Amino acid sequence: MQYKGEFYSIDTLEKAYVLGLLQADGALLINKKVQSVCTKLKLKAEDKYLLDYIHKTWAFFTEPKLEIHKSGKESYYIYSY
Repeated sequence: MQYKGEFYSIDTLEKAYVLGLLQADGALLINKKVQSVCTKLKLKAEDKYLLDYIHKTWAFFTEPKLEIHKSGKESYYIYSY
């Protein structure tokens, strides 16, 4: 599902919280080859429940995916397109 302006109006605490997470732990990814932009939000493994909640509430965020770092630490990330 694609983003359809759900965050044009920040009218709930949940939306404000997600925007804060994106600002603190998110990234804006630009692919010039296919001219697309997406956001990525990565959190440590114990905070996966937040990513699950975001995905269930706003379906344009992908399901959380596991990432294992070279150090062995685990984190999860989601994208929005």
